[in-house]
Amino acid sequence: MIYLPSDLLNKAENERRVRNLLERSSNDVAFEWERTDRKTIKDELEAMGEDKVLDAFQKGMFSR
Repeated sequence: MIYLPSDLLNKAENERRVRNLLERSSNDVAFEWERTDRKTIKDELEAMGEDKVLDAFQKGMFSR
């Protein structure tokens, strides 16, 4: 499970979707269809207005 500090979220209702996206970006062993590419994650975070999470993601905070 990804550690997601609550102060990074702009909208609490996005937490489940954000966690799901970040989990699917994991570098852990997974089937290719279970992964989501970084551009898609970036685009979805931007669309949700989660700029602080996006910034942390781009800095590698959620890399495993």
